[in-house]
Amino acid sequence: MVRKKAKKKKNANRPLGLIFKYLREFSKFWFEYLSIFVGATIVITLVIIPLLESISELIMRVSGIPYVSYNNLGNLLQQHFLGVLGLVVVLFVLIFLVYLQFIVQFQGIRLIQARTFSLKSLFRQVISDLKNVRIQQLVFFVFYFLLIIPFGRYVFSTPLLSKIKIPVFTFEFFFKSWQNMLILFLFYAITFWISTRLILTLPLMILKGQSLKVAIKESLKRTKGVRNFFRLSVYFGLIGLFSIIMQGLLFMGGYFAQDYLDKTSFALVGAVSILDLIWLGSSIISTLSLVMLFSYLMREADLEAFEISEVVKKSPKVRRKYKIIFSTLAVLIFALVSWTYVEGFMDTVPLTISHRGVDEENGVQNTIPAMEATAKSKPDYVEMDIQETKDHQFVVFHDPTLKDLAGIDTPPQKLTLAELTNTVFSENGKKALIPSFDDYLAAAEKVNQKLLVEIKVSPFDSPKMVENFSKKYGARLLKDKAMIHSLD
Repeated sequence: MVRKKAKKKKNANRPLGLIFKYLREFSKFWFEYLSIFVGATIVITLVIIPLLESISELIMRVSGIPYVSYNNLGNLLQQHFLGVLGLVVVLFVLIFLVYLQFIVQFQGIRLIQARTFSLKSLFRQVISDLKNVRIQQLVFFVFYFLLIIPFGRYVFSTPLLSKIKIPVFTFEFFFKSWQNMLILFLFYAITFWISTRLILTLPLMILKGQSLKVAIKESLKRTKGVRNFFRLSVYFGLIGLFSIIMQGLLFMGGYFAQDYLDKTSFALVGAVSILDLIWLGSSIISTLSLVMLFSYLMREADLEAFEISEVVKKSPKVRRKYKIIFSTLAVLIFALVSWTYVEGFMDTVPLTISHRGVDEENGVQNTIPAMEATAKSKPDYVEMDIQETKDHQFVVFHDPTLKDLAGIDTPPQKLTLAELTNTVFSENGKKALIPSFDDYLAAAEKVNQKLLVEIKVSPFDSPKMVENFSKKYGARLLKDKAMIHSLD
C-alpha cells in the first residue's frame, strides 16, 4: 500500500501527471479562473489599449512628432523633448500595467487554489503587492519580456504587448545560409537557457515579497543543473504543444463549420456564432495554459497553495447571480464585436501592395518587366527599393551586394550607374537588366502604376544621399501620389 501511494505521488510529480492535475483543478473552478484571465483581457482590449493609443496619438499630434524610430531619436530629443517625455511616461505606464496583470493573475491563482478567492480579497492582495513594487523590478520585468519574445507567445501573451514582434525580414537574413541559421539557433538556445534560469524570479517577487536580488539568486539556485533544465523544458514544451494543437483544432473546426453554413441561408448567423465559439474556446485554452504554467512555477518556487492530492475541494463561494451576469456580459460584448466584424461596419479597405514589384514569381524582383506584368493585376502600389550608385545616381535594387542575383559580391555603391544598368539579374527562371530609377519611374508612370519607394541606406552612401534623392524626385513622386519610406 505504501509503495502504491509513493508510486502514485511520483507519477503526479511528472510533467504529464502535473498537467492532468491542473486540468482537474481547472475543471472544478473554471469560472473563477476565467473571471481573472478573460476579465483582464476584456478590460485591457476594450478600455486600456484604446486609451493608451489615444493618449499617445494626442501627445504626438500636439508635439508635432511625425513618427518615432531609432534613427530620428536625436532629432526628437532636440526638437520635441516634452513630447518624447510624454511618450516615455506612457511607456512606463504600459510596463506597469503588464506587471499589474502578472500580479492579478498570480495572486488570483493562489487565492483560488487556497480556496479563499473573492474579488474583494484579490483587490486587497493586489493593493498590498503594489506597495512593494520597486523601479528595479519593473526594469527587470522589461528585460525578461524582451528575453522571451522569440517564443513566449506560445505560452504567455498579453494584448498589451501584442504589437511587439520580431520583423519577418530579420528571419530572411538568417535563413540565407547555414552559418546564419546556426547563429539564430544558438541565440534561441542561449535565450531559452537564460529565461529558464530566471523563470521563478517573478513569482518569488510577487508571491513571496522577495527583493529582486534575492529572487534572482533563489531562482538560479532552484533551476540549477541539466536535470532541472530538462524537466522545465519538457513541461513548457508540453504546455506550448497543448495550446498549439487545441487552438489548431478549434480554428479548423470553425473553418469547416462555416464552409458548410456558407451554402445555407444561415451564413451570417453562423459566422457570428462560430466567431463567438472560437473566441470562447480560445479563451478557455489560453486560460488553461496559463493556469498550468503559473501553477507549475508556483510549485517550483514552493508557493503552491494545495497538496498534490488536494484538487477536488469545495469551490469558493461565488454567488450564482455573479456567474450569470459575468457570462452574459462577456457573451453579449463579443457577440456584438463579432457581428460588427462580419457586417464590416468598422472595415477599412485594405491596400494591395506588390512586394519588390513581383506577383507570384512573374519576373525578376525590382525590374521593369516584372513591374509591367504586375501592373496588369492593378495593385494599389508596387513596392520597390532604391540605392545610390558610385556616381551618386539611383538604381532599383534591394540587396546589400549583387551576389545573390548577379553573382557579383560587390555593393551597388561601389559601381557606377552605367556598370549597374548593364548587369543582368537572374531569378524565378527569368533574366532582366538592373534598371535605373529614372527608367523604372518612367515605366511606372506610363502604365499609371503608383509606387511605394523604399530608400535603402548603406555605409557607403554619400552624406547627402537622401537630400539629393528628395530634390531630384520629390515633387515628381508627390504628383504621382507615390509613397516613400525607409527602415533606416
